[in-house]
Amino acid sequence: MSSNHYDSNSPQYSPSVGDSLDAPDRNSVPSSSAQRNRATVAPHFSPTSPQYFPTSPQYSVGTSVEEPNRNSVQSTSARRNQANDVAYHSPTSPDYSPTSPQYSDGTSVETPNRNSIPCSSAPRNRATVAPHFSPTSPQYSPTSPQYSSNDDSRTALSRSSPDVQSIKEMRMFKIDKDEYIINEFLGKGEYGVVFSVSNKKNQEILAAKFLKNQPASKVAPGEIELKVYDLLRQSPHQNLLQLVSTGELLSAPVGFSTRVIFTRVLGLSIWDTLNKAKERDIQARAGMESTSAKVVPKVAFPLHSIKMMCNQIVDGMAHLEKLGLYYLDLKTANIYFTEKEDFQLDFSNTSHSLIQLSDVTLQIGDFGVCRFHSADGAPRQPRVVQTLYYRAPEVLLGLPYHTKADVFSFGAVAAELYTGEFLFPGGGGPDAEVEQFKKILAIASQRISREMRDKVEKYGSQDIGGNVQSYLKRSATSSTSTQALLQLKRSTEATIFFKMLTSALLINPDKRPSFKDIKKHNFLV
Repeated sequence: MSSNHYDSNSPQYSPSVGDSLDAPDRNSVPSSSAQRNRATVAPHFSPTSPQYFPTSPQYSVGTSVEEPNRNSVQSTSARRNQANDVAYHSPTSPDYSPTSPQYSDGTSVETPNRNSIPCSSAPRNRATVAPHFSPTSPQYSPTSPQYSSNDDSRTALSRSSPDVQSIKEMRMFKIDKDEYIINEFLGKGEYGVVFSVSNKKNQEILAAKFLKNQPASKVAPGEIELKVYDLLRQSPHQNLLQLVSTGELLSAPVGFSTRVIFTRVLGLSIWDTLNKAKERDIQARAGMESTSAKVVPKVAFPLHSIKMMCNQIVDGMAHLEKLGLYYLDLKTANIYFTEKEDFQLDFSNTSHSLIQLSDVTLQIGDFGVCRFHSADGAPRQPRVVQTLYYRAPEVLLGLPYHTKADVFSFGAVAAELYTGEFLFPGGGGPDAEVEQFKKILAIASQRISREMRDKVEKYGSQDIGGNVQSYLKRSATSSTSTQALLQLKRSTEATIFFKMLTSALLINPDKRPSFKDIKKHNFLV
């Protein structure tokens, strides 16, 4: 769920799929990754993720990573919470028994021997400690005209907002014969508020998404998500979130729909994991710096973990493409670890500290802005989609989005796993899209072809990409020669990985590979 906005010119669903539905844009941070500022990581329930444990395919950990000597900032005891597998019925029935296919536990990844430095004992206040949302950290800011500055799902302020309080004050609710107790607040967004709830009869803990009414929208609250969940029920995939159930409240608080969507709970999102790791990294670095030094965290996942994670993301996205779906909001905040276990941080004072997890099984969640492929396979009409920092250049230019737009977002996500930071952190304000486009040109170091320029002039929407189009006309046709993307590479072991990144981040979508193509890349094979 995200802070999204509809408009009257939204493209319509294909009549072959269902009713015509407006497509919201994506400039938001989903509530599912609500931020918690604690140095010691507590298990975090994803508001939109089911708590089942798919076994990811066995990937070959054939890529060695050259790592500096490290002391480990060790987490509290890692634990795994298995949930009982249950049976799945109708995706829209309020009282059916939820099911999921049964999966076995994933394989663990061995971690090197460590000298353990407990997180809680890391020296503090020995340096000027930069917060985890330092200028180089993934901390959202209002980055486009449609961004909701009121979407404070990642701050403590959201807990006291009227919409959150209205749900919290319910204390409990009833759907058919089942009563649910409202527990922990998980997050909020423009479309809903999420709490963990427990079934009074069997004590099952779920994430309940209370949907807000959208008076200006032609789409019923949750309608898009339920259509996608129905497709995933018929054709499930282990790396894609599954619906548990949905139901109707007898009465709803003011401003909310009676519809509630239930999913199981998972662990942290990749986004939250990176930020928790940064908190620990700051503590460790602060103990090694002088009192006048400012500490900037540097964390990332090891290359062998990135390989397994990218494999799963690509598999899940390829499955959506096979089902005829555009995802349109791929980012680290929408990808969750299936385990609620804590991680360990291999600290390095000379390079990136590496996040070590015994299980990196992932699921992609938040299908509220998916769109269906058109009946004839043609691109959709131009509109604003995708979160700004992951937005494809063709979308910024006002061209119709297509499956290759999701591929570009994947490239940005994969780079974030390696660097721990946004690859394209553009600016804010009225020129946010132009700044974003300039950042892409600078880092990707590619030339805008004459063919693509002609396509923009012929098909580009002035309403959506007018500012970026104007900048493109003023700018030079040649690309920068700095090769900024390759400068991020820390070792020769990452060479093949960066070749994959370069192909996924091609500016011209006609040249960009599909997810099916990426699955065959040497880095993932």
